[in-house]
Amino acid sequence: VAPLVTEDFANTAATGTANYPAGGTGTSSVALATFTIRFDAPTGNYVVSTAGRSQTFRPADLVASLSTGEANIYERTTGSTTDSLSVSKNSVASGTLAAPQYRYVGGGVWQRTVQSTSGISGTADAYAYGVTTPVAAVPRTGSADYAVQLRGVVAYGDGLLASRGSGTLSANFATG
Repeated sequence: VAPLVTEDFANTAATGTANYPAGGTGTSSVALATFTIRFDAPTGNYVVSTAGRSQTFRPADLVASLSTGEANIYERTTGSTTDSLSVSKNSVASGTLAAPQYRYVGGGVWQRTVQSTSGISGTADAYAYGVTTPVAAVPRTGSADYAVQLRGVVAYGDGLLASRGSGTLSANFATG
């Protein structure tokens, strides 16, 4: 249920890039990304990387005051660069569509912000990851509804805004 072994997780990710010059209008872009999220069991570290950037988030980087029942928030600051990582928490409590159970999947956002005298620039990597289900274990009959959550960042001309939501994914296994 919890990530107890060292593992690189299969994932899907997108990188958003934004630049906000001091006193000017910002620019932003987004694209699918090759992203790596790794849990290192001996240290308890999460290591994330993409497009020539990487960061290690240690248990000591956990910010309890920002973490919620849904996600742990880690933060590291070096000079004018701040990296933060949200990682959805595993849940095995009985759930409803309003309270999803994360046992084999998770998601989050890795955000890097660089402040300078000329403005603020940064990236936000939104990702969904998990343990791949073997093809033979995927149901071929019946259907199911799964609670889903959205976490991300929206870029506007004057700044970034966190984005979140929830919904339902309905799967009909017989028809694919």
